[in-house]
Parts: sequence; structure tokens; C-alpha cells
Amino acid sequence: MTHVLCGSLFAKHFQYQFGQKRASRFKVDFGKLFEHKSYVDLPQVEIPFTLEEIKSVVFDLGHDKAPGPNGFPQFFCFFKHLWDTIKEDLWRLCDDFFFGKANLKRINWACIALIPKVDTLGAPGDYRPISMINSTLKIISKLIATPLDKVINGLVDVEQSVFLKGRYNLDNIASLEELIFSIHKWRMHGHILKVDFAKAFDMMDWDFLLDLLKARGFWERWGGWIWSILVSSKAIVLINGSPHGYVR
Repeated sequence: MTHVLCGSLFAKHFQYQFGQKRASRFKVDFGKLFEHKSYVDLPQVEIPFTLEEIKSVVFDLGHDKAPGPNGFPQFFCFFKHLWDTIKEDLWRLCDDFFFGKANLKRINWACIALIPKVDTLGAPGDYRPISMINSTLKIISKLIATPLDKVINGLVDVEQSVFLKGRYNLDNIASLEELIFSIHKWRMHGHILKVDFAKAFDMMDWDFLLDLLKARGFWERWGGWIWSILVSSKAIVLINGSPHGYVR
């Protein structure tokens, strides 16, 4: 199989997986869902990003990451080394993004690298896609996410034990063991249901995501930022280091 044909095959696979808009089969009454949740003091978004905030994000990111489509090797080392030269341009870009004026379609690109998951490879699903996005989008995304560090534990239920600093997947396993032990000890009746959502975020309806943000008290501007990043994103598939196919 040629690289072009192989790239086209993977592009179609990821277009179906990532690029299609998924319609919700039912509506969630978020008002009822969160009526007993305590109020979380979300960070303000009325003040544009300061140069100090941008510098803190840039210098906090690793300098040995794989380059995105812009091709900068060790790109955050590049940003740090030339900070005094590029800081004003980067500040203007972040300011344009804050006010919804940035043309993200020009910079919101990613390269999809394919990492084998199994020894015998026979289908696109046997590869793990790793997206390497442009450095400027990483900076913008980090600017949005950083203020949430102080309030994320109040937004995410305590039973969600992974992907959050200070929480561990073993906590849920320990709770399950205690539950099974109690059922057995007290001779109680019960059922345990294990649900495994494969690629759950890839299948999420974007409108559902925005409705959820609104229900949790996020401002309209915040939702607009998330939406602009989602709809402007596109990617190319790397086959042996060469770009093939587009995913939108």
C-alpha cells in the first residue's frame, strides 16, 4: 500500500472518529442535575490576558516537546530564548483571541502521529493517535486552563478520580473493594455494573459541552473561546514523517 493510499485511509478513519458532529439523542436538564451543587467562584474573564500571565505560561511549559506543524524544534525553548523579541507579537495574538478577533484557522493545526498499540497491526484502530498542535495554540489553551486549577476540584465530582492533580485511580478501586467486602460480610444483595466508554470525549456532542459549561456558570465569552478552538481545528496525518490527508 502506498503512502498516499495509507494516508487517505487513516484520514477517513479519523474524520469519522473526530470530524463528524454528533447529535445528542436526549436532552439533559442541567438545572435539575446541578441544583444541589454548591456555587463555585469561577475566575473572571473580563480582563484581557496580561503579558505577565502569558510569560508565566510560556516559561512553565516544557521545552522538549515534539514540534507541531510550524516545525519549531523544541519550540518552547525557542519562545523562551527569544522572549524579549517576540513577546509583543505573542501578546497581540492572545489579545485578539480574548476579544474573538484572532483567525484561528491559520494556526489551529495539528499533526497526528501514529503509535502502534499492538504487535500485529491490521487496522487504523490498532494505532494510538497523538496530536502535536502548534505552539501558539498550546499557549492559548494553557492560558484558558490555568485559572481553573484553583476551582477544578469544586467543579468535578469527588468520584471522578483520574485526570486531576491530587486524585488517583486507585481511590475508586479501594472504594469498590470496600463495597464488595461489605456486601459479602453482611450478606446483602446487589449488582455491580462496569461501563467502559471507548473514546468518550471523541464522541461528545459539542453543543452538549457548551450547555454544560453554561450550566456550571461559565460566562458566554468562555464558551465562545472553547467553540472557536473546536470549529477551527484541523489536522494532517503523518505516515513515516510525511503529511497525508486532512481531518477537519
